[in-house]
Amino acid sequence: MAIEFTKQAEELIKAAREARIPDNVKAMAEEGVSHTKKAYDQLHSATRDHAAHTDTVLATVHAGGKTIADKLLSHSATNAEATFNAALQIVRAPSLPEAARLQAEFVQAQIATASSQTQELFQLSSKLATATMEHFQAAAGKMFSNVGKTN
Repeated sequence: MAIEFTKQAEELIKAAREARIPDNVKAMAEEGVSHTKKAYDQLHSATRDHAAHTDTVLATVHAGGKTIADKLLSHSATNAEATFNAALQIVRAPSLPEAARLQAEFVQAQIATASSQTQELFQLSSKLATATMEHFQAAAGKMFSNVGKTN
């Protein structure tokens, strides 16, 4: 082994004197560059795929947020309209007992409406959270799968 090491050292010194790179060093360097390029290409591909999945997750979150906001605005408009209608009926009531009856009916109706609206928003939120998590899990699974391929 010492003889081979000495021979390699002499070749390296001779190559340095002749200002040439030994063929085995060139081959090793080329192989290193090739492996590094392959790893980079795989990582770049995985990053590009991850970005696409991230866009999908963010689009789902954005769409879900918009859907919930639209639903909240719709409920607000419905509730405001019901409140104004009840207020007009109450102020037009011919007597105080009639006004109190109308007020009680309005409160009961609004409690039922609020319960229904809350349930609707909960179901919508749950559905959107499930869809978002499905996209997120798919993206994470794909990303970890791609990362495993780079090793």
